[in-house]
Amino acid sequence: MQALNTLFSLYDCIGHKYCGRMSSQKALCHLANGSRSWIPEKVVELGYKQGYIIRVGMLNFLTYDECEVFPGPRLNIILGPNGTGKSTITHAMCLACGGAPATVGRSPDIKQFVKHGKSDEMAYAEVDIVASESGKVVNVRRNISAFSKSSQFSIDGKKATEKEVKELMATLQIDVDNLCK
Repeated sequence: MQALNTLFSLYDCIGHKYCGRMSSQKALCHLANGSRSWIPEKVVELGYKQGYIIRVGMLNFLTYDECEVFPGPRLNIILGPNGTGKSTITHAMCLACGGAPATVGRSPDIKQFVKHGKSDEMAYAEVDIVASESGKVVNVRRNISAFSKSSQFSIDGKKATEKEVKELMATLQIDVDNLCK
């Protein structure tokens, strides 16, 4: 099983607005209606395989107001001073993929992952993951509410249960409950 503690290169996270332009962006198609779509052939051509996380998105999540990270298909490294959000990225991957808050060793309370001062606003952690060898990509999101102390999952924009997210992760051989595996 793949571990979620893969390291990523962050080239420009100082402003916590937009992070790391990596090769996966070459497979991203911007549509006229403002939405985005992954081009499966490009995903495969760039070297991404089933189970690879090709994008991590965060909104009002721990240290970030808004951030996207586009990891490459090989080794990625996060570098930065203490308190700049390196661990936040792995926390976002774990929680978006159905991991329990206690798994990341920060807090067992999901509301603690909402950025300080943003408890009245929407917060989320999401990942785009290659779901098949043909390059199909799925989006898994965990919306977090500090107000209601709860979270809701979605897969490709459709409401999903935690069980459905964990089943998807199991088919992709991602084990979010064992970050060392």
